[in-house]
Amino acid sequence: MTYKVGISSGFWNIAKDPNLLGLAQKAGGFGATGGIQFNQVDLETISEFTEPRLKENIAKIKKDLGLELGLHGEIGETAGFESAIRKTWEQVHYRLAYTLKNAAEMGFIYVNYHLSTNLQVQQEEDRLKSFGHQYQVVSPAGIPLADFIRDKTQTKEFAGKLIINPSFSIDAETRDKYTKILEEKAEKEVAAEVENFRNGEDFRKTKEAYEEYVRSGRITQEEARRRIENEIENYRTDQRRRKFSEIQQKLGLSRDDSHGDPEIIYKMWGESQFGKYFVNFGEIGAYWLIARYMIEIGDPMWTNVVKTSSVQDAYNSHVKEFNEAVAMKYIEGHMTVKDHPHNKKFLDGMSALEYAKAKGVKLLFENPEAGQGREGLYRLYDFRSAYHLAKKLHSSAFMFCVDFEHMMAQNLNPYDVIKDLPNDFGKHIFLFHLGEPKPYFGTAHIPIPLGSQAQEVLYKWIYDIRKKGFDSGYVIFERGGGRAGNSRSSFEVFEHSVWVLRQIAKYLEQDMKPEELPLEFFGISEQNKEVYARELVTIREHAYDPLKNVFIIPEEEHTFLGRAAVEKGKTEQWGRRKFR
Repeated sequence: MTYKVGISSGFWNIAKDPNLLGLAQKAGGFGATGGIQFNQVDLETISEFTEPRLKENIAKIKKDLGLELGLHGEIGETAGFESAIRKTWEQVHYRLAYTLKNAAEMGFIYVNYHLSTNLQVQQEEDRLKSFGHQYQVVSPAGIPLADFIRDKTQTKEFAGKLIINPSFSIDAETRDKYTKILEEKAEKEVAAEVENFRNGEDFRKTKEAYEEYVRSGRITQEEARRRIENEIENYRTDQRRRKFSEIQQKLGLSRDDSHGDPEIIYKMWGESQFGKYFVNFGEIGAYWLIARYMIEIGDPMWTNVVKTSSVQDAYNSHVKEFNEAVAMKYIEGHMTVKDHPHNKKFLDGMSALEYAKAKGVKLLFENPEAGQGREGLYRLYDFRSAYHLAKKLHSSAFMFCVDFEHMMAQNLNPYDVIKDLPNDFGKHIFLFHLGEPKPYFGTAHIPIPLGSQAQEVLYKWIYDIRKKGFDSGYVIFERGGGRAGNSRSSFEVFEHSVWVLRQIAKYLEQDMKPEELPLEFFGISEQNKEVYARELVTIREHAYDPLKNVFIIPEEEHTFLGRAAVEKGKTEQWGRRKFR
């Protein structure tokens, strides 16, 4: 059982620290000054991989400084793995494949992403529904939705009735093709029905009546023949009119609000080169369709998270769970798809999970932060649900990163979450991002004070997760801007955080119960000579504070210097040097 301690370099865009200009500088120039052996390098843009001599410099840093390196992937829209919008899906998958390839080549031990970067689809109805017909969407595999659900009868019917709008999802060429197919079929059916009409009892009686008219001299033989042919043509016309109306209905073009024949609409939609990427209500429609697909196949990421088998009920009454289940399906798609140009170009034709496992790189997913007013409104942020994604993927290359600050920022109580987590959840954790546990919307990353409540609380949380299987992994202090918000020096940024994490790792490995932690854990011990000396000075300095103002005789505050030293102004000098 081993717990390794490290730090993160931080993002240039956030800290604006010159030490963070470039991946190599982040890895060595700043990271090495923290006195650690592991550094998480934060990637701001994939363009950083084009830095001159990057791979050579990274290799030298790792060798000369003995550093292990991890990589925090991009954050923001281009890392929105749960998005169904085609342009976003393509960008996310490209950047995933490209980043994973570079990380493997430079020997990073993991690439870490956030589980979610987007608000729940219900939170964006005013945008997604109104303009849904103007942007393209795809399935979790990045292919058209029609191809993804091809062999799922119930989902295809659901799509035909609710998701596909023939007016903008099917182009004229495809509609004309199917119109011709249906008309040719209708003509054959009409011909067969006319033939049946000719041989039917009603028509026989009509012919006999006209023949009687001819015998009686009321009409001529020619007139009788003409009237009989008119009867046949009228019948043919009626049948054609009925068939044409049916064709319009099947194509979804009638004025009776008919949705059309689901099977035919689905076929036209799937063959429409332009329209196959469009659905009613855009991304919301795509989420509805994938939800219906998950219900039909009995996907455990739906059945274990959403307690209903109705898409409409889930969307309206189980908002959090609906978003979680479908978001997980889209993440699964990025992890498992392999027949894609980006996989062929960067990952040797393997899926992201296969490539990561083959190269010894972990793909980590972290619970995301939340902005003010967006607490608990992201699509996937709760590990109690995300657990089912890890179970479904069942790969040693896919693991989690836990950030308690992000957890609280999403209005979740870590005590409650940890209590509810399955007993084997810890086996799916590779990394902890730590800082003083304050819910500052996931961006503060305040240093962890030595001997503080924060140190004790963090130990308690990690210890409880250890009992659920976290027997090894990495714990790092994730850099922020220090308490001042714009600190530059290493001490201002980290303070005693690294030392605190070493204490946490040390006593975790000893399986020390939180309530039995010794004073040495908090830095109060004769074995910690420097800390002990400072504490002893403070104690002596204030030993008589409780007796102040209780003596009748005049009191003098001379500390241990004596009156003569006080009169010579030595107290100020002593105050500056007493902790050295």
